[in-house]
Amino acid sequence: RSSFCLPNRPVRQAQFPHARFNLKSFVLAPEEMIARNMDFGQFSDRESCMALAEQVMDRYIRTHGGFEFSSTEWVVYGWDFTPGDQDVTIMCPWVSDTVVNAFLVVHGETTDDERIFTAEQLERFWNGQK
Repeated sequence: RSSFCLPNRPVRQAQFPHARFNLKSFVLAPEEMIARNMDFGQFSDRESCMALAEQVMDRYIRTHGGFEFSSTEWVVYGWDFTPGDQDVTIMCPWVSDTVVNAFLVVHGETTDDERIFTAEQLERFWNGQK
């Protein structure tokens, strides 16, 4: 499992007009950060990645609680996931001309155990486990 963290500045669509990322732009994150980050793997198209991201967010909210989620062209955002009050992001950027990679970020002012729980539950749902 890899840990990735976005650069320490807001990422705007204008900065990445085609939503393509160079994996070298990510930096390794220490385990003590206030975010839990996971690489959810690769897809050959963005539509499949986004559909699974939305399905996983919906299932988490129905199973464990949360406020809502919404989608943009390549990112699904979730708010106020429980336990705690965590926000979740699943990104589906093109990382090459033929590969979309799914990345998860769970962040908030909760305990590390709560972030780990949320990330692991989302990973289980992503992998089709109950």
